[in-house]
Amino acid sequence: MSLPSSSSPARPPAPKPREGYYSKSCILLQTTPTEAYGFFLNYIWKSGGDLSSFSPTPHLLNEGHPVTGLGCERVLPPFNTREEILETSSHPGKIVYRVVSPGWTKGYPVVKDSHRGEVTFDAFTQSDDDDGSSLMVSTKVEWKVSWEALRGGEGVVRFLTSSVVGRLMRNLVNYVEKKKEVVEKCVVEE
Repeated sequence: MSLPSSSSPARPPAPKPREGYYSKSCILLQTTPTEAYGFFLNYIWKSGGDLSSFSPTPHLLNEGHPVTGLGCERVLPPFNTREEILETSSHPGKIVYRVVSPGWTKGYPVVKDSHRGEVTFDAFTQSDDDDGSSLMVSTKVEWKVSWEALRGGEGVVRFLTSSVVGRLMRNLVNYVEKKKEVVEKCVVEE
């Protein structure tokens, strides 16, 4: 004799987390990849890049390698989201990092170990004058982020990622322009 089947319907499988991707690039004029890497590591990563007046400087848990930043860990206020530099290659060509402590309570609702950020620094030359006789080296900085959002977090993650990365890239350009202007003024005044 068989048992009667349950009248309650089977629970549908939980939806899979949504994958996302965001990319932003900028050009740092008259800046070598080595300089651009240093500006990004020190101004954006270690100092917070002047994200906003409401966002204090990140707290560094580990400084990492003094030149490449490999192993550098930081905690970002206000939710104490922890990030770590996992890989640097062809210094000064690339920085790869991840969010170590994701989740709704950390302000960044992604699946653990799904977040990856990659920042690349590629040199190119362009003419500094009309006849092409004077070339200058500049750097294209590209920041790519991929993730799997937690259920219901797709819009939050996309908004936060695009807002923060976009703002930091603009701040990086402004910072480098000011630094270069100061260097040029110092050279002229000497």
